Amino acid sequence: MTATITWQTFPDGPAAARAAGERLVAAVNRALAERERADVVLTGGSLGIAMQRDLNGLPEECFGVHVWWGDERFVPLDSPDLNARQSSEVWGDSFVGAVAHLIMTPDSAPTPEEAAAAYTDQLVGVDFDIVFLGMGPDGHIASLFPGHEQVLATGVDVVSELASPKPPPQRVSMTGSRLRDTRELVLLFAGEQKHDAARHLLQGARLVENETGLDGVRTERLQVPEFSDAQLLEVPARLALTDVTSVLSDVSAADLLS
Repeated sequence: MTATITWQTFPDGPAAARAAGERLVAAVNRALAERERADVVLTGGSLGIAMQRDLNGLPEECFGVHVWWGDERFVPLDSPDLNARQSSEVWGDSFVGAVAHLIMTPDSAPTPEEAAAAYTDQLVGVDFDIVFLGMGPDGHIASLFPGHEQVLATGVDVVSELASPKPPPQRVSMTGSRLRDTRELVLLFAGEQKHDAARHLLQGARLVENETGLDGVRTERLQVPEFSDAQLLEVPARLALTDVTSVLSDVSAADLLS
């Protein structure tokens, strides 16, 4: 089936990250109001961490908020490379009282496979309100890399990656099917080094709506095709293109398609 996505263009990466932070706050407040619980999935990377700063509008006490990570590097708990550690270092007074669901590290799990199994158990019965994903210059999302079998994993929520093309080699990642199973999905990226991957991302897409708001933010709607397994393996970020997806970037879809 085809999907229709929303694509918003901002002046630069920091502006896109601020917009992502606003979506995070809105999703948390909406979910708490509706069901007294909010489940959010965070991402690492420069923009993924930047969006978690200065989250104005979150409740002073975030009881009922559950924070998850789409992937994690299998490194010691005190490693500066740990996504969860980078997140907590920029939260400040945000997420006070929230439950942070950490992916196990070598301190508590002997192998990435065991860490993946433990996180799978934690995810049983959890409904995500919003998922954030970044995209690498190679088109990867979370720790799902081009050409790796984990991209096509089905019937499982979390997988291990033992030979990542970027360090560290061992990682744990939610699968594409689990990341897509959410009320709202945000794909966040910026920088010229990502634009080539973005062009490939939109292969076969069709622009159906294009407008610029009073705030200068350009909003486009695109219809994207159903991708084959080969196309997903080529650009794993295509897994993130669903009917509930908003792409926040510094380049317009029209420019990429031209």
